[in-house]
Amino acid sequence: MNIPFTATTGLALRSAAAAQPNAKKHLFENALMTNTAKHLLAEIQELAPAIRSRAAEIEADRRMPPDLVEALKSIGVFRIFVPQSHGGLDLDLPSALEIFGALSRLTVRSAGPR
Repeated sequence: MNIPFTATTGLALRSAAAAQPNAKKHLFENALMTNTAKHLLAEIQELAPAIRSRAAEIEADRRMPPDLVEALKSIGVFRIFVPQSHGGLDLDLPSALEIFGALSRLTVRSAGPR
């Protein structure tokens, strides 16, 4: 079930998140994410050990190794905003931001200024 994101639902979600600061699930993962987005997050979590184990390599090269790019490509990360009619996942912005956040948390060591 997709709940449209409005100022009211956003406020309610932020309030719920503030009331439970130690909750393991992220804000949009619980309330608004489609099954497609949840599946993509699960796939990213499966890749997490491979990405984390190569953080030093990613940092040194300042880019993602081609085999990890291919792995991300194979699960659909690069088709997040592409319409389903063109073979994409057609995700909404809040779900995509949650996915981007999950990816950035995996590569946080290699992010930021040098």
